[in-house]
Amino acid sequence: MNTVLIRTFVENRRQPLNRLDSTASQLDELCQLAPEFCVLVIGDERTHVTQRSQLLAGLVRSSIKREKIVTQLLKVADGDLLRMLDGLRRRRLNGRRVRELGLASLVPRPHFAQVAAHHRTRVVRIFKHLLGERTWSSIRRFLTVATPDGDRFVHAKVLRFAADTAKAREVLCFLAGLGFDQRPSTRRPWLIVPWFNKPERLTISFDNEGLRQSVAARRALYGGEGMPRETLSGIRGTYHPDASAKVLRSVAAPAKPRHLVDGPLTQALKRAMAENDSTSLDQLVDRASAIGSFPQVDVRAAVVLDLSSSTMSSGERLFHPAALGLALVGLLERTVRDLKLFQVGGSIVLDGHGVPRPSGATDLATAREVKIFSRSVTTCHHLVYGTFSNGVLAYGSP
Repeated sequence: MNTVLIRTFVENRRQPLNRLDSTASQLDELCQLAPEFCVLVIGDERTHVTQRSQLLAGLVRSSIKREKIVTQLLKVADGDLLRMLDGLRRRRLNGRRVRELGLASLVPRPHFAQVAAHHRTRVVRIFKHLLGERTWSSIRRFLTVATPDGDRFVHAKVLRFAADTAKAREVLCFLAGLGFDQRPSTRRPWLIVPWFNKPERLTISFDNEGLRQSVAARRALYGGEGMPRETLSGIRGTYHPDASAKVLRSVAAPAKPRHLVDGPLTQALKRAMAENDSTSLDQLVDRASAIGSFPQVDVRAAVVLDLSSSTMSSGERLFHPAALGLALVGLLERTVRDLKLFQVGGSIVLDGHGVPRPSGATDLATAREVKIFSRSVTTCHHLVYGTFSNGVLAYGSP
């Protein structure tokens, strides 16, 4: 196994694929040298979705069993899975293996109905690629007019992958456009056969709330109140082009702030500072972290821990910067061979007897022994573990 290739991937895995040079070829090589490792990576949300999409394209051409790949794809978030499957379409990868991977990871998902309601156009595009245009047209026709042969065909192509065939069939009807208000065709038939009766279009009523809401939004934009703005914007452009942007903003659900959830160690440190808990940092690290899985790093490093009053913050971010800095220091003390700590501010000195609270001024001049300002920080960016705004700066050399 090429450890240099894996190390390069781990260092750059959070970056989009288009911002890195030669990453696509490196990921393809990684799939050839370490396919089992790549299978685990595609289910890891810490890796950027564009890189996981490239790895999935490489695994499709590998000899890894389909069940292993599907198991990891089922762990992927709904939106990321759609982007990864759409990446297979853009790379023009098809065939039986691609079809079974895509359907086995998309159809049995618990929120398949919500995914279809919010991303109908993309899901239909993925189905057309996985099944083929002719097969998808046949499925739409058999869903419109129920026959025993048609039911067997739909089950063999799609429904056999579903955990609940009734719910999955309802989603397929929605994707096929059944239950929508269709405009009557203005085209006249060029040949009329009096003894041929055209079957009537099946009337569908959806039990799923998300599907009903999506259909209602196509009839009237206010019927989709509370749906994501991106979804309503697409519906507005197709069905309600005269609706104003003000109406769209009033109907759409408010955008949720994008922020990361605190880890168990950061949460424990926040509680300790808020309650003046006498528990030491080492004890909190032992309780909240699996330190045994952390590798030991053979480097010499120095850390400047900023615990001045500005790291207290306020509101929902109360003690957040200070907790991040303390959590990072606690982990570095367990993993770095030679670590020197320089504390700036704080109610007490971090010496194993309680957790200090933020206080005092930001006097970073006390870190002069580390010679942080003697060379450019950009020359050692791989050893900078944080920023002053987050309460900690680590600087070291191998």
